[in-house]
Amino acid sequence: MKEFADFIAERMSDTPAEMDENRFWGIIGQLDWKEEGDDNAVLAPAIAALSHFPETGIRAFADIQAKLLYQLDGKSYADAYAAEGDYFSADGFLYARCAVVANGREIYYRILSHPEEMPQDMEFEALLYLPEQAWQLRTGKEEWDYFPPFNYEAGFNEEGWGPLAIILGCNTLPAPQIP
Repeated sequence: MKEFADFIAERMSDTPAEMDENRFWGIIGQLDWKEEGDDNAVLAPAIAALSHFPETGIRAFADIQAKLLYQLDGKSYADAYAAEGDYFSADGFLYARCAVVANGREIYYRILSHPEEMPQDMEFEALLYLPEQAWQLRTGKEEWDYFPPFNYEAGFNEEGWGPLAIILGCNTLPAPQIP
């Protein structure tokens, strides 16, 4: 009987129980591009929607976002982002990948399949802060100390960068010698 009561309580609550990629894209779809130029205003509806999820859902959103950004981290995307001989900004490349995600599922998967279409002149750094701001709104706490399982910084996707990938870990460097 308890399971049924929990089911009914969840359905009557305005707090969704879990996060998946469909819900992720639904939240991304709430970005208000009519407010372009004011990143906080663009993010506001998505932050509000995500803040209705439990903390585990907000962390799951951060995980999905990190994975999507990670999947766009590769040499073919970087080459399309900055033409040969042009200055390459690792931060700018990350913010361009954020813009791809922020433009929704259809654009994301098109560019994932066609790296040559990676934008050169679009950035949306503010997307990185969406889960943190939703978590702060949800919990009233300031310190967001969650680290998703995918490092989306430029150069960390081993599959995307091959031998050029940045590899971190305890076993990649020799242990320091203590005299």
